Amino acid sequence: EDTRKRIAAACEEYRPVAARGSVLYFLMVEMSNVNPMYQTSLPQFLGIFDGAIQDSEKPQLTTKRIGCIIEFLTLCTFQYVVRGLFSKHKMLFVLLMACKIQMKAKQLESSAFDALLKGGGAYNLQDKPNSFSAWMSTKAWLNCVAISEQSPKAFKQLSEVITRNDTAWKQWMENEAAERFPVPDLNEKLEPFDRLLLVRSLREDRTMLAASDYVSSVLGKEFAEPQQLDMIKLIKETNGVTPMVFILSQG
Repeated sequence: EDTRKRIAAACEEYRPVAARGSVLYFLMVEMSNVNPMYQTSLPQFLGIFDGAIQDSEKPQLTTKRIGCIIEFLTLCTFQYVVRGLFSKHKMLFVLLMACKIQMKAKQLESSAFDALLKGGGAYNLQDKPNSFSAWMSTKAWLNCVAISEQSPKAFKQLSEVITRNDTAWKQWMENEAAERFPVPDLNEKLEPFDRLLLVRSLREDRTMLAASDYVSSVLGKEFAEPQQLDMIKLIKETNGVTPMVFILSQG
């Protein structure tokens, strides 16, 4: 009975590892909706999962051990998946990874994530007339309305904030690198995802650059950088019954 209790307590301690594994596995599976080539089986993922437990750093303190497994598992999954994706889908995958990890940790609201995906597509200009039509496009204005109504408190009174300081906001929108330029009035209040959401809404052309900055802040710089194929590491991952398929596409 004592042994059973100790085992149950140890299992419960390691639940965060299982939770991260669950997030990563279902994200890998969902990528098949992007392209039917991106199929992942559970045994495939369990190989990555077990490898992360075996190969990650093994400090004596349990909390540190758990952190090491989670960090190593996330990196291994990222490296495993992106080498099998077309270049145009790599940032999509790692952006979803960062968002889903934050949502699981209750650091990102699902309504804010929906606003990132949908923008102001559900809003009508007749119901929400553009207050800044002289310098803001209709699409950007409806996106602005959407994030002020659906997303975090940082944007609750966004239209009023812009009205009070429209010259500075116009300069921000027209800046060549808006994703790196300080946001008028709100700069100190914005979390990394808030900044991404604002850029996606008002400067859609800079969204992928803002997404890269967001991924770097949440997961680390390595996740936002291009990955080179390491053949030696790849061969170490294989065994005698697992084939490797190399697809060379034009260009």
